[in-house]
Amino acid sequence: MKIAIVCPDDFTAWHFYKGLLKALKERDYDVYVVTAQGEYIRLIEGLGVIHIPIQMYRFISPIKDLRFLINLYKIFCKYSFDIVHNFTIKPNIYGAIAARMSGVKNVFGTVEGLGFMYSKEGGLKIKLLRPLVSKLYQLSCSLSNRFWFVNPDDLTFFVSEKIIRKQKAVLIKSIGINVKEYSLNAVSNVRMAKFILVGPIEKGSPLSVPQEYLREKEKSENFQWLGFRKDIKEILALSDLVVLPSYYREGIPRSLLEAMALEKPIITTNSAGCKEVVEDGKNGYLIPIKDSKALADAIEVLINDDKKRADFGRYSRLKAEKEFDEKVVVDRIIKELYEL
Repeated sequence: MKIAIVCPDDFTAWHFYKGLLKALKERDYDVYVVTAQGEYIRLIEGLGVIHIPIQMYRFISPIKDLRFLINLYKIFCKYSFDIVHNFTIKPNIYGAIAARMSGVKNVFGTVEGLGFMYSKEGGLKIKLLRPLVSKLYQLSCSLSNRFWFVNPDDLTFFVSEKIIRKQKAVLIKSIGINVKEYSLNAVSNVRMAKFILVGPIEKGSPLSVPQEYLREKEKSENFQWLGFRKDIKEILALSDLVVLPSYYREGIPRSLLEAMALEKPIITTNSAGCKEVVEDGKNGYLIPIKDSKALADAIEVLINDDKKRADFGRYSRLKAEKEFDEKVVVDRIIKELYEL
């Protein structure tokens, strides 16, 4: 059976979907990844997966989106897949349309958060585009056999807005994480004296933080911006506390799953996706969105309480193993989506 996994880039395919790709190969699926060319393709192909290159622009561009749709259609016609599984918003929408146009019988979508398109911070342009995107998503859901949601808030939103029929919606928390890859032996007990910010500037996003702002903040001796990094496990292992004060419509933040697997206490917002990871007062704290005082207070509590950090960290690891282990999640995906 031939299955196509359609996602935006090779980094995402390797870091987020590696476990799914390996499990599908172990079950003798012929697995193809339809995504952009990049440095992780060699690793993906090392799993026995076939790569089909395609370019996708992440932000708003009708011409580039039309080109993406046409190229997907050509690929699906050429390879005659039995299953097409789309990940993230543009593959979800255009992948479903192209798959049905080309005669694919089994089409699945995945909502891993609703992103800035459904954020209150998106501005007038996003607000005007949102009804159109919802209509396109509605079309995508109608063309797909089932849609997988990684958090209950997004599933409830899609059902209540009549974007999807409830019978087509499946809740499977996150894509999972290979807990065994996160060695507890790497955890350091050395207290960090700095606030470390990790992540690139997202050019094209209306919600992106200006680089000049971060450079100005770096003048403070207790703040450092590292930008994009590949050694996330090592950075997390050296941290005493992991904070994600997101007001974005997250799916299930992988950064927090990685932190949990490394026995880290977590502070994050009581918002969609983020709140699925933290049990308030057990493995961290949930704070209101955009409440800087609550954030500072929570950080201060954990910075000054070694025992609480250790207790929260142990509970994080147990929660990661029980709820978010990749093997459990991937088995559910295959059984509840592909093998129905």
